[in-house]
Amino acid sequence: MESHRSPDDARALLSEIHADRVVLADRLAAPTWFYPTFAALTALYVGTPSLPDGHVRSVSTSVLVAAAIVTTVLYPRLTGVRPSGVGVVGWCVLGGLLVTVLGSLSVSYGLVASLSAWWVLVPQALCFVLVLFGGRLFDREYRRHLHADDVRRPSGRAHSGPRS
Repeated sequence: MESHRSPDDARALLSEIHADRVVLADRLAAPTWFYPTFAALTALYVGTPSLPDGHVRSVSTSVLVAAAIVTTVLYPRLTGVRPSGVGVVGWCVLGGLLVTVLGSLSVSYGLVASLSAWWVLVPQALCFVLVLFGGRLFDREYRRHLHADDVRRPSGRAHSGPRS
């Protein structure tokens, strides 16, 4: 099927698509409660080494991990944001958040073993702050990625020009 539209019409349509992406990007901010909730869950998880060994620690850890997973699964449903479309910087932010949580947990275990359970509050607070601001950075990066000027094909790869 051949189209009889001019190149100017095609450019106008592509411009409208880009304008729609910009409007969509501005509306895709995560709910205000999302990042503080997720940061609190991860901070509580980082504090689990201070709990008594046994059933209490196991149940607490399981509940916190399940809550974080549920929150993470709800994120795309609430915002429409799929991590595959965040670009390299967005993936780096997510990787940094994972390293932050696991590193904070490791420090917590070390502090409980060598000092006192109360010292866990330090990596908990640090984890909370880093996850809160890192999550908001991820959100901004995703919206910036959608604002990008380049036209993208449905596969998500940048269009490199006419095909021969």
